Amino acid sequence: MRDYGSGKIILKKFYSALEEVLKMKIENFLEQHKDVLPKFEVVHENKSVEEVLKHLREDKHYIIVIDRKGKMRGIITYIDFMIMFGKKRTTALFAPFSSVTRSLKRAHMPLKTLAELKASDIMNIAPPHVWNHSKVEDALNNMSKTGNNFAVVIAKGEKVVGIITAHAIFRAIIRKAEL
Repeated sequence: MRDYGSGKIILKKFYSALEEVLKMKIENFLEQHKDVLPKFEVVHENKSVEEVLKHLREDKHYIIVIDRKGKMRGIITYIDFMIMFGKKRTTALFAPFSSVTRSLKRAHMPLKTLAELKASDIMNIAPPHVWNHSKVEDALNNMSKTGNNFAVVIAKGEKVVGIITAHAIFRAIIRKAEL
């Protein structure tokens, strides 16, 4: 027979932890929960696809693409990389947020052509982002609005300082609730 009393205690602990984590400033969240955050790399927009793949092979899940001034231009995830060489995508649907190359169907391009692609050719343009002084709740709302499970964290001067994910937020809540 199920003990509903202990279930209520667990829900109460979860809810309390949820409220506490969502009120945190993102910069504090990044510091306190480093171990649950995904690995990422920042690369210049002119880096080769080969170099992007090297970072992905090093277990970096997110590759943030910056311009010569250090401002974020886009993002490449391991999933995007696989999709780029996968099924055909409709250009009209993805054009505002993707480069032309991402709309290619399965890459039956010569290796030479693939080798000439740059990070800016395959990145998703205008990834979701939040300021590091914002609250974790703002990041979660941003993810919900954009249909993503991540947001790039930006500091003063538009410097990339991290990635926050819905999964990392959930794990932080579970940890704080001691479940």
